Amino acid sequence: MRFPKINDVASELRDINKGDLEPEDADEGIDVRLQVYSNGSWAVRWGSSDYDQDHSGFWGASSVPGNNRRFDSKEIARDLIDQARDAFAEGAGFEEAPARVESRRQPSLPGFPDIPEKLDIQIPKMPMWEQIGGDMSPG
Repeated sequence: MRFPKINDVASELRDINKGDLEPEDADEGIDVRLQVYSNGSWAVRWGSSDYDQDHSGFWGASSVPGNNRRFDSKEIARDLIDQARDAFAEGAGFEEAPARVESRRQPSLPGFPDIPEKLDIQIPKMPMWEQIGGDMSPG
């Protein structure tokens, strides 16, 4: 498993801190989360975690002060990476889907032909033009 470099994550954190983002809470700053995927790609998410839709991978969470205030970006980056590494070591990621169980039973013909049987109904076996009525016979 490959994790991001401290300097790369720290650079992202500094960019987030410089932005025109107002901290949700002046005392706590802007929430930031490092998301690391099993293929080694990663992203830094910020703001409310309520809007995170992709929950896969391994995570670390912290905050930056916001409003371009000074902070130790490398220390926070190191902490985020360590948290993601710990989650990976504990197997706490959501990357892996449950094992797929293959069925040995072969499905019947798909679609309409098996529906009447499953619903236990009888369909008349006469040509369509006789079911509708009128003279619709071919010819």
